[in-house]
Amino acid sequence: MCIGKTLCEKKLHGIALLVLLIFLSCRIVSFELLEIEISVSHMAEFYDADAVFVNFSIAVDYENFKEIALLKKDGKTVQIESSGAGRCFAIKPIECWKKGCAYTFSVDGALKTCDNRTYTVHEVRHFVYGKENNFLMLTQAPHSNLLTADEEIVFKFSKAVLHSSFLSAFSLSPYLETNVLFSDDGCTVRVQPILSWPCNTIFTWKIDEELIALDGYKVEKSYAGMLTSLEDTVLPELVCVQPAVMVNNTYLLIASGNLNTLIDKQPIGFVFSKTMDIDSVEKNISFSPNISGAVHVVDEKCTTFVFVPYTIYDIETPYELTVGKGCIDEHGLSLYEEKKYFFTGANKFIRVTSIKACNTELLGATVPPIVPMPVTKYITAEIAFSTAIPNARKELAEKAISSTLVFPLSASNPQMISMTWNFENTIAIITWMNYTSSNTEKNYYQIKIKGGKTGVVNEVGEYIKEDVCVTFIAGDN
Repeated sequence: MCIGKTLCEKKLHGIALLVLLIFLSCRIVSFELLEIEISVSHMAEFYDADAVFVNFSIAVDYENFKEIALLKKDGKTVQIESSGAGRCFAIKPIECWKKGCAYTFSVDGALKTCDNRTYTVHEVRHFVYGKENNFLMLTQAPHSNLLTADEEIVFKFSKAVLHSSFLSAFSLSPYLETNVLFSDDGCTVRVQPILSWPCNTIFTWKIDEELIALDGYKVEKSYAGMLTSLEDTVLPELVCVQPAVMVNNTYLLIASGNLNTLIDKQPIGFVFSKTMDIDSVEKNISFSPNISGAVHVVDEKCTTFVFVPYTIYDIETPYELTVGKGCIDEHGLSLYEEKKYFFTGANKFIRVTSIKACNTELLGATVPPIVPMPVTKYITAEIAFSTAIPNARKELAEKAISSTLVFPLSASNPQMISMTWNFENTIAIITWMNYTSSNTEKNYYQIKIKGGKTGVVNEVGEYIKEDVCVTFIAGDN
């Protein structure tokens, strides 16, 4: 009986101990669920409240909550502003909500309650900020028909767009300078080329997702399309090259003219079959030997050009004029073929036709190389030229004409004391003094007219080819 009682007491003691352990364990481990309610539902596609509100069934640690709360815009983390305490919190981006942008809000990680219990939470919500049907949408896009030269392309939107936003969001490839015009209601945008659409070109236009409406909504997606300009396969040709003249400040081409008739700094005219690119024409007109000058456009259609030389055509010099295939038309098509022209300008050398002194002709085929001439201390010579010398060039001519002692050195060197011209400016009348004359000694003198471009020059820039010299012996009467 004693043994049975002892066993019974032991069983009762064990049961009591087990109950105690179960009671104590309940004080350490909590079986209370942490429930989370987020103002954005799992099924929501759009959300437009001021903040995302999070409610917990148990008060949680605020600092811990901020560590595991995350907000992303278009896949990129944004800084958030949070508020609240205990069970209720509000989350929103510091830089305000962007309408039409895709957001992701999450609370993910270990979260402590205010009484130091720890829960693992994982809640994610995806939404687009704003109201459904308020997105900015492209309702009409340009067609891919062939664009005429100055045709505008038109974009229509579901609501007014922010002008600066369209200018940064719109692109055209290959790039072309354009004017962008907005309608009064801001819903229609017209894009025009500043010059024209180049032919034979496929353009790609794009509006990226940065486009924003006036009310702040973004465009629902990016848009893109293709446009084709008109085709042009006809190569430009050089129709003619002719001398040109200026009449009433307008260049006119001489239809029957020949390049061999070019005089002075006369322009050369070029006529092309199509509107040409000005820069390419300027760069592809060349001369050999080189002639410095400028190319000018004559007509508004850019089919006629003139080359104006800075200096006269070199006298009796054959030229080769080349118009290269680098000349292109307004659509970028190259010249059909290179053209070459050969000519010699009509400019002529000035000739000294006569040199007379003391009634004696000193120049000519029948004149001996050295002419004896009765000379006092003075000589007046008349030098005749084949062309008139303008007043503006007379000072240069005076420096180009001289009389000097040749031999012996003991004789005097003459000095010019006067120079005049006849009415037609074709004869220079010059007087020198200080000659040494003798019947016993031969004193040799010469009269020289300097040749070249720095000598005697006429109105158009023609000059004496080379020096002209005559020699005489100064003797007594």
